[in-house]
Amino acid sequence: MDVQVHPEKTLWQDLPSRPAPTQVKRVGHIVLSLDDVSQRDLADFLSDTNVALISTRVVTGGSFPSAFCDMGTAVTEATRTLAPGLSLDAVVFGCTSCSLALGPEVIRGWIEKARPGVPVINPMTALTAELKAHRVRSVGIITPYSTEQNDLFEPVMNDAGIRVTGGVAITRPPGAAELQPCCEVYEDAIESLIVRGPPEAIIISCAALRTANILTALNERFSIPIMTSNQAMAASIRRL
Repeated sequence: MDVQVHPEKTLWQDLPSRPAPTQVKRVGHIVLSLDDVSQRDLADFLSDTNVALISTRVVTGGSFPSAFCDMGTAVTEATRTLAPGLSLDAVVFGCTSCSLALGPEVIRGWIEKARPGVPVINPMTALTAELKAHRVRSVGIITPYSTEQNDLFEPVMNDAGIRVTGGVAITRPPGAAELQPCCEVYEDAIESLIVRGPPEAIIISCAALRTANILTALNERFSIPIMTSNQAMAASIRRL
């Protein structure tokens, strides 16, 4: 039996597309393999903007800083995978302690090999920019870091003209590195720093600490500005 085909009765038809007007800003985001927080946290801080975060990961580990921060080739290659063929308005390197240990020029050099001329943002440069924008001259610091990492803060802050009045290192239970501190832990740490200082601002350092969900409450409770790694990077992206 012959099958009759009736083209006019086909299920599908072609419809030419017309591009929608867009002003989306594309920002590349390089995340460490052990960080399951900063991608969502930074996106939350930018939720009221037209920024599209395009994230990729680099594997790191080992002792700090030699092995942990030895990721230059990996960062350059990761940058190449960020929206290939499309322009980027900035690239964010999402590790505060590596930014402390290496400095902005090293990180910028890694990224510019793959994306020359694109603005590069790192947490420490973003934090110092926020402190200067608020004319802060003294700061208390909260971190989840080791002594080796924490010892890097004072010289970097001094170079920026900011005095460190004190620090609190939040320890985590053994084998539970993925647990996030509750809001009360931050409140206790801030109160301790205010009593010891008082500083003109508090920074919560580490892109892998989730703070977008608690920062408003902390700033409402305390009378001094409280800034975090991801919040500061979001502020730098907004300024671009």
